[in-house]
Amino acid sequence: RFQEAVGYAKAAVKLEPGSAEAMTALGVAWVMGGEDLKKAKSVLTKSLKLNPGQNSALMGLAGIYKQTGKNDKALETYQRALTVDPRDASVYNNLGGLYMNMKMMDKAKSSFERAVALNPRQGSIRLNLGIVLANMGLVDEAGTNFEAAIKLGPPTPLAHKNLARVRIQQKKYKLAHKNLKAALKLDPRDKEASGMLEHVEDEL
Repeated sequence: RFQEAVGYAKAAVKLEPGSAEAMTALGVAWVMGGEDLKKAKSVLTKSLKLNPGQNSALMGLAGIYKQTGKNDKALETYQRALTVDPRDASVYNNLGGLYMNMKMMDKAKSSFERAVALNPRQGSIRLNLGIVLANMGLVDEAGTNFEAAIKLGPPTPLAHKNLARVRIQQKKYKLAHKNLKAALKLDPRDKEASGMLEHVEDEL
């Protein structure tokens, strides 16, 4: 799928070689594919020189810095994106992920909470917030956010497994069992969910 996106973006750049939007599409496609990061950085930088106000280009560039371990530059680029659009929930969501990688959980929590406030209907943001809260030991709050992530969708084994972990900590094994069954229905080959299910069934 990424190769298809790259192909379309390359064709767009060929048709409009001076188009910042086409360059950004190509750079972002390379970043999402996790390859050609050097080329992606070059084309995104060029695109931003043509149009500095492109949040998608800034997000792509920040993603490159994040993937290559340049956290300070990633942080700077996300902050730059927020000056362009301080109400972009996706920037706060990605910023929260960066803070998580940097083990700065309080800042990650604040970033995800801001993202939720701006876009309360996106399940992936609620999942991320739940993961941070669980890591901080705020089990009940984490569970509330995992429940919201599952309700909002799209359904993922990760959301069900994380909610199951909360239920296990709360000793609510029947609910944990239900979530693990749901996780395995989505991905029957999930070995982690299978192992967790065996543990829960021993507790029932």
